[in-house]
Amino acid sequence: MLNHSTIRPRASSRTTSKRLGRGLGSGKGVFCGRGCKGQKARTGKKIHPLFEGGQTPLHMKLPKLRGGAYSGKNPFVAVQLGDIQKLADAGIVTITLEQLVAAGYVRGTRTKSRVKLLSGGELTSAVTLSVHASSASAKMSIEKAGGTLNLIG
Repeated sequence: MLNHSTIRPRASSRTTSKRLGRGLGSGKGVFCGRGCKGQKARTGKKIHPLFEGGQTPLHMKLPKLRGGAYSGKNPFVAVQLGDIQKLADAGIVTITLEQLVAAGYVRGTRTKSRVKLLSGGELTSAVTLSVHASSASAKMSIEKAGGTLNLIG
């Protein structure tokens, strides 16, 4: 049965810290584990964590006030010919951006997304497709299958 008289702390939780500078026999006498002389052997203020030993610090090596990456870019979302063929197999002949979003080939309802058609996969059905850009081989594949490609400004 546990009561207040039998409760004891764990043996390792109550160890006393090593007392420094109390003679050679203590194991931490003379220099007290700080080595010989130098900045780190002194009392008082320690070395700043960002101090790099006198070389030019990293924050001074980095460029200042030079602008940055242009955040207004609208990268293209890639759609493959194989994806278009899946839509054509489902019976869709005229494919627009809204149908690509609804089918999940363009993530979410990103109205600013620009869609580029790439030539991954095979296209055998004649479709009318409206996208922002297209690779030359994808355009040839659509025309070869008897379809048309409309590029949106």
